[in-house]
Amino acid sequence: VPREPLVFMIRSMGGEVSWDSTVAPGSTYQESDARITHHIADRESISDKKLGRFYVQPQWIFDTINRRTKLSEKDYAVGETLPAHLSPFITDRRVGDYVPPEEKSMLDTSQDKSVEEEDNDEEKENEEDEVDDEADGDEIDEDGEEEEDEDDDQEDSDDQDNEDEEEVEKEEVKVGKKEKLDKMEEKKNQETEEYRLREMMVARKHRGLYKSMMKNRKRRINESKNLERKRQKWDQENAPKKKKSKA
Repeated sequence: VPREPLVFMIRSMGGEVSWDSTVAPGSTYQESDARITHHIADRESISDKKLGRFYVQPQWIFDTINRRTKLSEKDYAVGETLPAHLSPFITDRRVGDYVPPEEKSMLDTSQDKSVEEEDNDEEKENEEDEVDDEADGDEIDEDGEEEEDEDDDQEDSDDQDNEDEEEVEKEEVKVGKKEKLDKMEEKKNQETEEYRLREMMVARKHRGLYKSMMKNRKRRINESKNLERKRQKWDQENAPKKKKSKA
């Protein structure tokens, strides 16, 4: 285990860390301390495990800090095959660049969370609008009651006409259903349309540069597809073999 880098990173994040006193001097507490939540080890198995403690490999610390979020400990458990380590120095990728499947899944998860948050915000706004409408309806009802007290005679003469109109309205009015839009598809269509409009607005003197940029983008896309095929082939060759069940 790379002790010094791990100690530096954990303490920089506000955590407490120690080690076995036989490994190096300066340990602050023993391995048997009940306050320990995570045990970092690079062994394939540990015999004397303590309850209520996560046993993870060192890569869990690095990936958690790089992604700025606490990752699942079960993917980095002792003895498990570690997920791919993504570089933290690639922040923005150009169009057509190869994106590893692990990074794609991470981006999809973050996008799904943002879509869910937007849906929740819209539902809250709709609920607030419904509450406002109900409050306005109550005020109208109160005003209507006062008018009824003043104009009883006039309403008696028009009761039959109002009942007929209400019956017609009840037959014609139907409850509307909220159409659920696919926000990801809508966003993709909008980006495609904006891209097409930008192409039309390119000045004539810049079209040569634009064609060169599109040529390089197409080359990157072809390279990305080639890398994806290689990755799929590697995954198939190194996939864990299923154990045959005994008859």
